[in-house]
Parts: sequence; C-alpha cells; structure tokens
Amino acid sequence: MTFPAEKSLCVVFFCTFWIFGDCQSGKARLLGKLKDYNKLLAPEGPEGGAVNVTHGMDLKRIISLDNQVLLLDTYLSLTWIDNQLVWDPDDFDGLELIRIPSEKLWQPDIMLENNADQFNGLHSGDINMVITYDGMVFYTPPVKTASFCKVNYKNLKQGDVITCTLTFLSWTYDGDALNLMNLDDVISTGNLDKDFNTHWKFVTSNVKRDIQYDPCCVEPYVKIKYIIKLRYVP
Repeated sequence: MTFPAEKSLCVVFFCTFWIFGDCQSGKARLLGKLKDYNKLLAPEGPEGGAVNVTHGMDLKRIISLDNQVLLLDTYLSLTWIDNQLVWDPDDFDGLELIRIPSEKLWQPDIMLENNADQFNGLHSGDINMVITYDGMVFYTPPVKTASFCKVNYKNLKQGDVITCTLTFLSWTYDGDALNLMNLDDVISTGNLDKDFNTHWKFVTSNVKRDIQYDPCCVEPYVKIKYIIKLRYVP
C-alpha cells in the first residue's frame, strides 16, 4: 500500500531525475555542454593556424544604382569551423545539428570596404546559425549592401554595361589569423528577381580573391571582390 506522502516522494524523485539525469533530451544536454562557450575566443585552423572562412553572395534584387551608389538586396553565406562547437552525436541521442542565435557565437568581422552607407558588419538581428556536430558553422544573414560604383550618367545610353565591384575583408584579422575564401567563382542568381528593377538588368558576374601585403607588415591581407555587370535600360 502506498501512502500519499510516498507518492509525493516518487513524483519529486522522478522530476529531479528527469531534469538532472539521463532523461534529459539530447538537445537539452548539448545546450548544457555549450553553456561555457566563449564567443570572444576566435576559432583556430588546423595546427593552430588561420581559421578558414568561406564567403559567398546570393543576389536577390537590384534595388537601385543612383548617385554613384549601387544598392543590392542579398544573402551572404559564410561557413567556418569552431572547435568549441564539436560534439559526439552518440552522446546526445544521435543529434547532428543544432540552431543557435548568432549573437551568442563568435562570428568573423567581415566588412564591405567600399561601403557607401552605414554598415554594421554582418549582424542582422538575432538570426540563427546552423551548427553541425563537427563544428561547422553555417551563417546566412540577409544584408542590404550600398557600395560606391562610378557611373557617367551624362553619357549613359540604352544598352550600356556598367561594372561595379563589392569588396569584402576582415576588419581586424590578417590572413595569418583569418583565411577568407570565396565560395564560388560567380554571384549566385538563382533567387534573383529580374523584374524588380526596370532600368538595370543583371548581365554577368565573377568573384576574385586578392591577397595584398602592406609595406609595414609581413602578414597577408585577404579580400573577396564581387564584380557585377549591369545593363542600362531607360
């Protein structure tokens, strides 16, 4: 015969075991493991070298090209490996993927060098990053870019093709600490709304990775340049 007090003890024991014991979900236990994550600690690459950061662009809309400023609506795709975010799926109910708000994790300080407006890096609200068990981080923030692009409006005529360049780089890391790499050789246009802008039409693009050395320093500085050609249709 079980008395009411004994039933209460059983409930308390069960709830305590559920919260602190092996009955927690794999996701809850993994988040508990990651509570000591330090976002001020930048990831390192193999053997303590530079962290490899892959950078890509998905063009959604050509908003405008006015007053020497090209305004685009894009998704920027970045990936890197963070060794603080590695786990064994077997220890967490087979969990191989988790989503964490971007503000809680380290992210590279990639900036638009030829920016024509206030640019706050890649921070775009509290957007989730996707992390896989091997420490791979996938970050795809929506970003509106405003870049300087020289246009001779006085002599502009129908069919003219204008070339604009968007140059991205790490603001504080040199190439020995952060190895910036392009994801593709072209800008992705699979999601481009071709009818959004009636005066400027996408023609083609290519992507270049430049390595520069300043006279003052021995460290390399890496830039990713997105070169886009647009046709004018008055």
